[in-house]
Amino acid sequence: MSSSSPNKSTSLVQTVKRPVCLAISHIGVQFIDIDSQGMICEHNIKNIDCACQDAEDLSHFAYITKDFDNNMYYCHVFFVDSMVSLF
Repeated sequence: MSSSSPNKSTSLVQTVKRPVCLAISHIGVQFIDIDSQGMICEHNIKNIDCACQDAEDLSHFAYITKDFDNNMYYCHVFFVDSMVSLF
């Protein structure tokens, strides 16, 4: 249990709203910039602790990663406009 106050914990939250393409495989997840097609970041599958999807609204899903460099956990939350899968 953290001894941080709720206000201090909330101030650590960074929200970035940006359209991305996710490349998901057995190796991990890559965030791909839609305009440049360049990789923004990647998460190795070994660093993903938990993944979940909203039971009622399948367009929302999230996963938690651990950054071993600073021993911090990050929650990545996504919303998709369409449930269409592109291959």
